[in-house]
Amino acid sequence: MTDRKLDIFRVLDNIDRRQYDFYDSLDEDEKKAFVPFIITRWMSGATDQGGLHSYYLHVTNELVNKHLWQLSDHPELIWKMMASCGAGKTKRHQWIKGPSRKSKSKVDEMLKTLFPSANTTEIRIVRSQLDEKTFQSLLQAYAIPEKEEKDLLKEFRKELK
Repeated sequence: MTDRKLDIFRVLDNIDRRQYDFYDSLDEDEKKAFVPFIITRWMSGATDQGGLHSYYLHVTNELVNKHLWQLSDHPELIWKMMASCGAGKTKRHQWIKGPSRKSKSKVDEMLKTLFPSANTTEIRIVRSQLDEKTFQSLLQAYAIPEKEEKDLLKEFRKELK
């Protein structure tokens, strides 16, 4: 495991207390470890203590997120924008998990190859009309090799559960 170059809780504490000069106090390794995107995910997730969850979520979005990518070459300015979001006293923050990525279904991928002009919604409609027997008939009608057919049927059964 590698050593952390910049402690996220120290960063959040300095944001909470509006320490505008904190970025200037960092050494070169810490400045390299300063990743605004990660920090904003943490800072916008203040636990709800007197309505501060809504406050942090709103000000982080309005003051930092809207300009984050355009100002990526100016980390000191991004820091000052982050510090301006602080509530004046230390709060507990938690990581806000991003949206989960759904793994691609092998069955959907097969249907997409069989019906290349169909969009995702149309594939879902076709899927909803299939049971195991009709799916097997479809695979046989398109001369899908036997081993691949067995694998797809197994996957189809698993996805039905």
